[in-house]
Amino acid sequence: MIASFWSISVLLCLVNLGVSLIAEDPLRMGLKQMGFQGAIFVPGEIGYHKFRLGHTGTCKFAFPKLVARPRTSADVAFGVMLARSENISLSVRSGGHGYLCQHLKNNSLHLDLRRLNHMHLLTPDPEKNLPLRLNLGPGSTWGRVLKQFPISRYSMVHGQCTTVGVGGYLLGGGVNFVGTSSKLGSGSQNVMEYTMISATGDLLKVSENAIQTLHLNESVKDTLLEPKNDLFFALKGAGSSFGIVTNFLYQIYDEPETQPVLVPIFFRGPSDLEKLKRLNANGLFDVSIFRLYHLIDMDPVQGSWYNTFLASAPLLSKLINFSSQEAVGALVVDIYSGRQRTDLIEAVNLLHSFGMELAFTNLGGIGILTLRIMKFDQFDPFLRTYDSQYLSQEDQLRKGPQASASASFINARSPRIVEDFIFNNSHFGNYQDSVNLRHDLGCDWCYWTLVIWNGPKRPLFFANDPPPDQKGIYTLDFTCQYDPHSSAQAKRCENVVQLAKARMSKIAEEEGEHLNQYYNTPSCDINGRPFYERYWHHHYETLLAQKQIWDPTNLLTHCHAVGSTDEDCCPTV
Repeated sequence: MIASFWSISVLLCLVNLGVSLIAEDPLRMGLKQMGFQGAIFVPGEIGYHKFRLGHTGTCKFAFPKLVARPRTSADVAFGVMLARSENISLSVRSGGHGYLCQHLKNNSLHLDLRRLNHMHLLTPDPEKNLPLRLNLGPGSTWGRVLKQFPISRYSMVHGQCTTVGVGGYLLGGGVNFVGTSSKLGSGSQNVMEYTMISATGDLLKVSENAIQTLHLNESVKDTLLEPKNDLFFALKGAGSSFGIVTNFLYQIYDEPETQPVLVPIFFRGPSDLEKLKRLNANGLFDVSIFRLYHLIDMDPVQGSWYNTFLASAPLLSKLINFSSQEAVGALVVDIYSGRQRTDLIEAVNLLHSFGMELAFTNLGGIGILTLRIMKFDQFDPFLRTYDSQYLSQEDQLRKGPQASASASFINARSPRIVEDFIFNNSHFGNYQDSVNLRHDLGCDWCYWTLVIWNGPKRPLFFANDPPPDQKGIYTLDFTCQYDPHSSAQAKRCENVVQLAKARMSKIAEEEGEHLNQYYNTPSCDINGRPFYERYWHHHYETLLAQKQIWDPTNLLTHCHAVGSTDEDCCPTV
């Protein structure tokens, strides 16, 4: 009895002193013994759940073995080497926006790169022909970057959602649909050098002409790039399959980023598409077309008054103009003058001069005044997340991250693909009232954006680009949001998006082409073309050969990675 009393007393003392009698997690212990400096969390700890979750609702069903938050490139290397030695899978997250949850896997060693969020400005060096540039950590978000280097002072290609991470955006190509890519190209075009950890745990510096390898024993090896080992090319559009980038040397520009104005127009048929094509060819202005569908009830209490107005503006334009269809938004960006904001009157006159039908300006000066009062001349193209466009902050906290279904494509040649979707689609065509769709689709919010890249500066996507003779000018970004907690709703929404994509693919085949899918908006097409043909086309055999050189054991793999064979890997509700 006395012995039991003393055993209990010793136990209580140890607990009070904070000494754990539970065995240390072997993976965490292994990382610490290697010298890992960042925080490490295992299941059951508060930090594990906090740092596991991303911005996509369907990813909440993936549970790694532990979450490690590197502070240095060496920490990342330790994570890679431990995953190799223990023969466990690896998952890597920068922003956590991946539609297919590529950044999070079950039973993986999960590296959360958000502590690698450094930002350093490097001034131009004319003698070395070096422009203005930034050293950017993959864990920074574009909102954080633009706060430190504001668009009122600098221009750069960046994500339009401020919570999007630098790493995934740039490794997937990096496109901006509001003028910036028409002027400056893609994000990947502006990456001058990558610092990365390879699948063997070595530190590499990858530039256009060579790769410098720094081994842990501090020996240095220089490798000249050739097609079979061109890691610089592979990182531009398929990068997450080849290494873990810990720094991007990124070109930016010493002039303000010109902000767009929003002008509601009626987009009625193929002749309007031809007018838009001619307008964008002049290289002075970039005009993209978008339409939003708020498919759940929304009021000023639930969302912001501005989002509420955007939700009701299409129907309002239809009523005011006695029109057979709702208006769409034309985002007009001055890409030649270097001004901070596009002039509204210039934008209206430009659209009118090319024969576009304006929705509010038939009211004369009152129409222009209405656009100014509603701040369409101060339109903010930045989003925090898609969720924030239709859910209040309270609802976002209560419901958690929502899920996305995408049917996006880039570089289509035939205008018929675009025309059929925009004008004839039974759910999303311009002659369908958004109000009538609210309870039919299972989706809560959808949007599409049409971009025509036929000006003097066209963005390049490298590994994501089709052959030059198959590269068209039309890009359609189409995404819907749904509640991942309802399997019935999820199935309906995903199905209607898949039907839209299947229809576009069918028309593309009739026109003698295949749809090319932007890698940062992926999807599973079970009955369609394989993912590697949709993303990487004729480049895939080259990428596979490069994968054998840089990651022969396929450590850096995930849903729809180079070397993956599973088409049906998308998360399910």
